[in-house]
Amino acid sequence: MTEQQGIALGCPTFLAVEAADPRFKRVADGVTSVMTVNAGYECIEQRLGGPVWHVSVSTSLGANNRQLFALAMTALNGVGSIRFGQWREHTKPQGRRVYHLKRRLVASEAALCGAIRDIRGTQEATERFGAVRQWLPPGWTNVM
Repeated sequence: MTEQQGIALGCPTFLAVEAADPRFKRVADGVTSVMTVNAGYECIEQRLGGPVWHVSVSTSLGANNRQLFALAMTALNGVGSIRFGQWREHTKPQGRRVYHLKRRLVASEAALCGAIRDIRGTQEATERFGAVRQWLPPGWTNVM
């Protein structure tokens, strides 16, 4: 397991905004990746069946979707299982191409992560949001 994978598994996220925490981000050789283990409402609403690895990759080098997919696959090498489910999409926020890859955790990883939970509207959600508020883009400070 890579250092980035270990951090993600050790700190599962339950709110989408938690991905703004810099401990999940890596920048190397012009490639930016953000890796989390999602265990919150998105897993429930998207019917993913359990917690998922989620890596988002982008590059300033003008890579196409196939190249970004290869980078995402490399980032998730050795974790999760395609057999349990894998989903991909690409977005272009602010004109920058971002490739997202989600993959279900294997049983041993899920045991470390715990069950998926929807914590919206709870004190825990307020505390988790407060912990990442400083890293959110302007205008996102009141999304809860």
